[in-house]
This record gives sequence, structure tokens and C-alpha cells, in this order.
Amino acid sequence: MSNIERFTEHLRTSGVSGVSESTILAYASDVRAFEEFSAHKGALVDESTVVSFLKECGDNGNSRETIRRKISALRRFFSWFDLRGHPNPMRNICSPRRQAPKPRSTSIETVGKILLAMSGTTLSGLRDRAMVCLAAVDGLSSREVTQLDRENVDDAGEVVFVKGRHSRSVVLGAWTKKAMSEYLDFAAELFGPGPNDPLFLNKHKRRISDRSFRRRLSLAVSRCELDPSINCRALRNTCAFGIVNRNGYSALKRKFGYMSKGSANMYRPTVPQCKEAQ
Repeated sequence: MSNIERFTEHLRTSGVSGVSESTILAYASDVRAFEEFSAHKGALVDESTVVSFLKECGDNGNSRETIRRKISALRRFFSWFDLRGHPNPMRNICSPRRQAPKPRSTSIETVGKILLAMSGTTLSGLRDRAMVCLAAVDGLSSREVTQLDRENVDDAGEVVFVKGRHSRSVVLGAWTKKAMSEYLDFAAELFGPGPNDPLFLNKHKRRISDRSFRRRLSLAVSRCELDPSINCRALRNTCAFGIVNRNGYSALKRKFGYMSKGSANMYRPTVPQCKEAQ
């Protein structure tokens, strides 16, 4: 029986927690790949050999998570091997940090399909279209959209003053300005006399809730037969990717009212994203 077979048998019989059969097979494959690498190089099994092996894995396109698994496999293997009187080359090898997943976003074509699904001359259609534009084109969260009051829109309909934790002034894109103008013209006679009245109204002439907005968006996505995971946050992320692609992180911070460097790094451009219409 080879060392790898004895190692996998040890994992199965020692009661090691968190190691499934598929993980054991993956570990065996990783250790076997390292064994073939070191034999091909004719090198001693030491720390430098492990580093060379991991570097080659990275050069071959292995993801960070795959390399983390290989390190875990080798660490377990050599910890077991160390008990048999052999030196452990993994003592000073550290796993790379987990890579934060890219925020979910969508494309300009998908945003266009959603807006078409929300087109219409009714209060709900014009309202939903304006709300989606604020999220996808101008980066407002669903809560920020639904908490807007009439006084938060300037007289020219070109700037929105966002309330809340990250208060800021947002210059609206062309799509949003058109959608807002159509909605405000239609709803003018429905608004109450006070400037603090809600901007977006439901059928009862009250403030539409965050939950209702998200549900309306979900229905539009379903009608278009799009990915059901597309939500307001995905639309907002689409806006963020577009801003970073065009103007960099400083523009993203100004648009969103906040953004640490670590958070902004999530929006490093990877694929073409929605561009804000100007």
C-alpha cells in the first residue's frame, strides 16, 4: 500500500471532522500531483519544493480556493507523515486569504429589458420605471429610493438629495431624468400639500414600502424570463461597476456617499457592465 493510500485510509478511520469522502479523494489527487511534481523535478521534498509546486499551480490557472485546498491537503498529509519520523515542509506555508466574491450585477441589455417591462402610462408603471432607474443608473439602494420625499428632488428634476446614513446629492443620469419627469408630471395632482410628503406613492397614495418595490422588481424580472436572482442590489452593483470602469474609485465614493478601499476593490472591472446614460 502506497503512502497516499495509507493517508486516505487514515483520514477515513481516524474520525477527522469536516472531511467528506469527496474531500478525501480531492486530497489524494492533490498529494499525488505534488508527488509527481517533485519526482519530475528530482527535488527533495522541502519547503522550497512546496512553494514551487504551488506557484506552478497558480501559473496553470488554478483558483485561489483550489490552491487553498491543495495546501490543506499537503498540510494534513505531512502532519500525518511527520508522525512517522519525517520532516514537515508545511510548517511555514500559509494559505492565501479567501477571495471575496464579486458582487452580483447584470448588463445594460438586461436593465433595458426590465425598464421595457415596466413601461406604461399608469401610476405604477411610471413609478416603477423611475425607481429602477434610480437604482440601476444612479446607484441608490432600495431603501434610499423608497424613503425619498418630494423635497428631495430639485426644481429642475436633475438632482436628488439622498437622506439617511450616507446623505449625499446625486446628479441624475439621462434615463432617470426622463423617467422622473414622466412620473412627476403624472403624479402631480396626487401629491399632498406638504413638501415632506413621500415621492413614490402606492395605490393608496401612501409611501411605497421597500418590500413592495423589491416585489415589483421581482415580478418584472419574472415577466422578462431573466435570472430570478436579479434584485435591487444587483442593479446597484451594475451602476458601481460602470462608474469604476469609466471614472475610478473616487467617483464611486462620491456617487455612493461612502466606500472604503477594501469595498471598492470588489468592483474591479472584470466584464463589460452597464454604462450610465448621460
